[in-house]
Amino acid sequence: MPEATNQIKAALESQSYAVSLAGDLVSVKILITQKRFDLALCAFSGKSAEESDVLIWLAENKVRPIIAVAEIRPDATTAHFSIADQVLAIPFTKDELISAIEVAWVFRDLTDQSASLEHEYCRVNIDDFVSGKTIQFDIFIQLSEQKYVKIARAGDELSLDRIRSYKSKEVAHLYLRKDDFRKYVSFNVRLASAVGGKATIEARKRISVCRHTAELVLDGLYLDELDPTAFAEGKIFIESTVSLVSEDRELYGLLESIREHSRPLYFHAMAVSLYSVMVARRLEWTSTQNLFKIALGGLLHDIGEKELDPRIAEHDLAKITSDERKILETHCTRGLAILTEIRSISDDVLQIVVHHHENGTGSGYPSRLRSPQIHPLARVVGVVDRFCKLMYTGEVGSGYSLKAAIEELMSGEGGIEPDSDPNGCIAILGLMRLFRIPPPEHFVELHQRTMANSPNHQRATDPK
Repeated sequence: MPEATNQIKAALESQSYAVSLAGDLVSVKILITQKRFDLALCAFSGKSAEESDVLIWLAENKVRPIIAVAEIRPDATTAHFSIADQVLAIPFTKDELISAIEVAWVFRDLTDQSASLEHEYCRVNIDDFVSGKTIQFDIFIQLSEQKYVKIARAGDELSLDRIRSYKSKEVAHLYLRKDDFRKYVSFNVRLASAVGGKATIEARKRISVCRHTAELVLDGLYLDELDPTAFAEGKIFIESTVSLVSEDRELYGLLESIREHSRPLYFHAMAVSLYSVMVARRLEWTSTQNLFKIALGGLLHDIGEKELDPRIAEHDLAKITSDERKILETHCTRGLAILTEIRSISDDVLQIVVHHHENGTGSGYPSRLRSPQIHPLARVVGVVDRFCKLMYTGEVGSGYSLKAAIEELMSGEGGIEPDSDPNGCIAILGLMRLFRIPPPEHFVELHQRTMANSPNHQRATDPK
């Protein structure tokens, strides 16, 4: 690819680098035997099998670092790029080229060249980019845990055709840098100032431990009746949420305090967070910002229980005294008081925490609110909270079957009715879709009316 080769040569020579060109494998071998090189750049056209042979030969002969330069198309074969130390996508700027070289040299000098970069990126469902609008952040695809390639820059337009092409190749997720993902979900994390390498290492260990424990819990939440695609998407979103939370020392401390206070409570928090996001997606809620609020609200909805005796919180409600029940019901306001002190928590998340035990009939707590007064995101979390307590045995709950749990939500004590609790019914509709259970027709009609009545075709229960 002469154009890219000439661009690279001109850019490097302008920075006083000495550049030698080789057009095929034989020429490469001759050059390597004649002199020592500090770097190998391989420009790929995708039209010659010999291009991959060059990469392989360079690696086998320990010519490092290697930078592969190529147009990253949806139909391109990228497996051989894993040999390279860096991958530079065409088109690229001179600054990006120089940066790739500097990063490659840094990695060459590291003793551990297999270190994962996953902590620096967050996955985003590819369907979030189907609008075809101008993108606000750089977008990457993942080649391996150590390699991410930029496929679009901030300000570019990611066309629908390009998105469809990636999807046709079973690319389910794209990646944002973590700082950009934080902005994407409007989460203003309070980062501790870090001076020197030790603080950075400790932060990475904290993120790694937090994500690992979350992954173990999430894997334990899979049910055979679940839509596997929905579960995979939800799990990825919760892992990204936990990764962001772990960067905020206060929020990380709260999440750890839940885990240390009661393992069942931590399990339940993860379950409610995961299922709330999956339900929201089944309801076609499209706002990533609101999905993040639901995920975070699910994680923290019972944070007030960390101030209670675990024996009260984990007991079946039918087996506790009236005085103990009054104490248990304080966990919503306790949670609100705890989280109000944390600047990175949005008002919507605070409403989820304080409203998740309210219901449409006014018989919930702590304020006995009726449907119009209850935050719609909180109602989803509240229904999912009840569902998870019914479903999961051995941690929290009575171990209901799936069918029995849905029936209990609809017709048990405090059953949900469309007239008094429309958002509760819509949440149950999302649960039924998640488990591929045919829902009542009047639930579907209620959801359709809610969508139709939303201004600018936005979901009424997906507030912006």
